[in-house]
Amino acid sequence: AAANGWIEVTPGGTVPAERISHAAVWVPAASGFYIFAGEARGYSLDDLQFYDRESNQWSQLTPSGTTPDIRQGHTLVWADGTDGFYLFGGWGRWGYVTK
Repeated sequence: AAANGWIEVTPGGTVPAERISHAAVWVPAASGFYIFAGEARGYSLDDLQFYDRESNQWSQLTPSGTTPDIRQGHTLVWADGTDGFYLFGGWGRWGYVTK
């Protein structure tokens, strides 16, 4: 792609639901980005999706452990040293989320 220009892509895989108030984080080593949660058509979400730029594919991930509560308006920050990201805040089922 040309620098400083827009291109439209048509990714494969299962494209995530349209959403607002989600968080996304770019991961240089994976050449892609994660999106987590948000709101889709009035419903809060707690799903984790990954877009792989090299293969132009979406995939829904199902990590082990306890899934964080549904939320929107939150933040994700990638941490190279941990090979993962931190999730903080947002608005959840019972108000503001601080964990």
